[in-house]
Amino acid sequence: MALTETRSALLSLERALRNAEGKKGADDIAKLAQLLEGCGQTSVSEFVSDARAWLEETRKPKPTRERAAQKKSAAPATPALRADEYAALLKEAFKDNVRFDLLVERLRGDKKIKKADMREVARTFLGYELAKKKGREDALTEIVERQRIEARQQARGSVLDRLKPW
Repeated sequence: MALTETRSALLSLERALRNAEGKKGADDIAKLAQLLEGCGQTSVSEFVSDARAWLEETRKPKPTRERAAQKKSAAPATPALRADEYAALLKEAFKDNVRFDLLVERLRGDKKIKKADMREVARTFLGYELAKKKGREDALTEIVERQRIEARQQARGSVLDRLKPW
């Protein structure tokens, strides 16, 4: 009964605030009234107790994070490579899309390769210097885009070779 009365009082307060052009306050009060609508608690103190429990529940780490941490620790550790080694591997895998994509994902996940190292990989692979404001992901995007363009041009060339009448 106390919660129903509290909800009625909140709705009255909301109407008064809306009439007084207090939209923000009225919206806040409406949210409180909505919380009380149809709640199963019998008293305000029970509602507050449950609300505190809900709040504590949201502060706990989510199970998905724990599973992700377990997966990371269970994954086989790949040895860290230097920037020049990554660039050489990228050049080797340039024409093999699957191998190239796997290498890019490995490079993306290698947190030991910092921004400067990633720019060095890109410089060695691409043959030109990236702007200093470019970050890790920008450098990877440039690398992937270069491979994509080259693969597309190679595919076009092979189609044209097949179409030549001589």
